[in-house]
Amino acid sequence: MYTVYDAAASVPSATFGSLSRAIPGTPSTIILAEFGLATGSPSPRVLLDATVGVSAVLLAPNIVFSILRDGAVIFTTQAQESLTVIQNETISFTTADINVAPGYHSYQLVASLTNALLNAANVVGPVTFTGISLQKSS
Repeated sequence: MYTVYDAAASVPSATFGSLSRAIPGTPSTIILAEFGLATGSPSPRVLLDATVGVSAVLLAPNIVFSILRDGAVIFTTQAQESLTVIQNETISFTTADINVAPGYHSYQLVASLTNALLNAANVVGPVTFTGISLQKSS
């Protein structure tokens, strides 16, 4: 059984249309949200959840979302959008960071476009990024 050890959230935008930040092409990224989270021992686990509202500006963007722990990528997913110009979509995903070293860790949510030459997209909100650190009960 696990118990909650720590929790954190970063909510730069809680509503649609409250942002307009261009997503750059790879290898550049844009930091969408970040927070710090403490983990205990033994067998710590961190549950991470993200929601990002995007808008296609040009053609059909392929957006890559990554989560970094202490600067290293621990999770990546792609959203091959069927959006066309001026269409919006909210993308959500969840992952678990298993057997994290005990201590304090920095988590970041970043995005980039893999096909930026002919496509463009903006982050338009909402943007939420949450984490819950779990510790195995004795």
